[in-house]
Amino acid sequence: SGGLSSWYVWASLGLFPVAGQHLFLVNAPSWRRSHIDVGATGLAIDTSGFIEPTADGPAQYVQSVSLNGEPLDRSWITAEELHVGGRLHVVLGPNPSAWATTTRPPSVSPSPEPSRLARLRQEASP
Repeated sequence: SGGLSSWYVWASLGLFPVAGQHLFLVNAPSWRRSHIDVGATGLAIDTSGFIEPTADGPAQYVQSVSLNGEPLDRSWITAEELHVGGRLHVVLGPNPSAWATTTRPPSVSPSPEPSRLARLRQEASP
């Protein structure tokens, strides 16, 4: 049905659509530059520090990201931000960084119900 091939295209762009949410997780792209047509303007994705991927080549880690010139301290963009378009600039490096490690992506999932065992323990505690 094309699900796997569409995932590959998104992953190659350095974006990962979160199913059921209007979020795209940002990761290291497979291309130095790319452009997708969205909305009236399109979204350009470009990099600094990019090394052409090879089978035995080094991993590339996101060091920082900016969206339309503004630093992005989170690991996602919203669908609205993607559709407005502009420029997503991804700085890559050879080592993991602290970029976007302090804010988790939002979730629309409800809080999980406590398990039966957890409820029993809670009821038994004084």
